[in-house]
Amino acid sequence: MKSPEATAAQHSLTPEQIELIKKQIEELETTIRIVGVAVGGDRKLNFRFGHSWSFDFKNNTIHYPLTQLLFNDVHSIIGACIHEGGHCDISKVNFKKEVFKKLLGKESYRFLLNAFEDPRTNNWCMKKYEGSKHYLDAIYNRLFPEDETKEVSRPQSIMEKAGVLIPETEQAKGEMLPHLQYGYAIIDYWRNKRIAPFV
Repeated sequence: MKSPEATAAQHSLTPEQIELIKKQIEELETTIRIVGVAVGGDRKLNFRFGHSWSFDFKNNTIHYPLTQLLFNDVHSIIGACIHEGGHCDISKVNFKKEVFKKLLGKESYRFLLNAFEDPRTNNWCMKKYEGSKHYLDAIYNRLFPEDETKEVSRPQSIMEKAGVLIPETEQAKGEMLPHLQYGYAIIDYWRNKRIAPFV
């Protein structure tokens, strides 16, 4: 995983831009810890860089990706932290039970379990923490827009605030694996109450 300095250097940033970005990442990491612990209800909760947002049940750890700290707006980042903290609070796994060993032993099974658990976690967070819907909407308006033809407005990312414009890349077009299609359709149904257009 690249360090913040290596990621920033890749975009030919000035030393001033790099310092601004490092300061803003430190502030975001503090926010992530405060929100995660408050929502998760666990002062012993750990936080680590990872490839994507996730809650690691075995190690009681919220993983967060550096790229999202750099390129996503703060509302989406707080929303993701509320969501993962919600998993810490409500999603319980007993590793001694065979059903959990099986469900968490293979990535495709883990993904399907998570697809059912995510809406439950989001509903829990919205009921328990007034105002959290705004931050969860920041994620889901982008990931599962009600109208895919409209662009979703969002606040600036850290990189944009530093004056670095990142061209949006077109998502790879192609077939989605069936378990991914099914899992994303579950979340899209929770979000938009429809059969997802990609199914």
